Amino acid sequence: MITKISRNQYLSAFLQYLSHYSSEESERLPSLIELSQELGISVASIREQLEVARIMGLIEVRPRTGIQKLPYNFTKTLMTSVFYALENDKSAFEQISDLRKHLESAYWQEAASKLTDSDVGKLHEIIADAFHKLHRKPPQIPHEEHKRFHLLMYQKLNNPFVTGLLEAYWQAYEAMGLDVYADLQYLEQVWAFHLKTVEAIARGDIESGYKSFADHIDLISRRKQPSRASSFE
Repeated sequence: MITKISRNQYLSAFLQYLSHYSSEESERLPSLIELSQELGISVASIREQLEVARIMGLIEVRPRTGIQKLPYNFTKTLMTSVFYALENDKSAFEQISDLRKHLESAYWQEAASKLTDSDVGKLHEIIADAFHKLHRKPPQIPHEEHKRFHLLMYQKLNNPFVTGLLEAYWQAYEAMGLDVYADLQYLEQVWAFHLKTVEAIARGDIESGYKSFADHIDLISRRKQPSRASSFE
């Protein structure tokens, strides 16, 4: 027998209220006392529910501006759970990384086909910045460029759940301290594949671009696995 899931199992009274609240109605939400009266629950309960919403990135609470509803952001909703998983078991990052790899593969062709000439130009600029860092004396790790490159590739999907998961991966990556890994030869190969991928997209050759992307993924899969403290993807 399948048990029917009710929204009340996951959404507090305040979250249900917030989901239907239009930010155009007012610059800020009602006060705690007003919310308590409207929702029929105590001020103490409202405070608890507000804190959950704040952690999820759904509201902002400031002394002068009061309670304000924020645009939905799946990344912020994910991060508490992701960081808890990593704190509980560091090997969870390997599973997050695997999820990210499959997610990017599944959406790559759709995402690439939506990129504009301006987007492709920005990707070329990121690649140039990355190679500039790699060829400096001493070299620098182009971590920010790597993150920007991958997130820009998928931005035109306009899917907050896909981009939210990808952003959560990069935050977890940084939390694990993996943004300081310095295998320069490997990074040169990674960025060479990124360049081939973007050049193919610029030609309108999505299939060749995907092949370069798949070769990049294969490079990651075939690479000798370093210690968890220094793995890079």
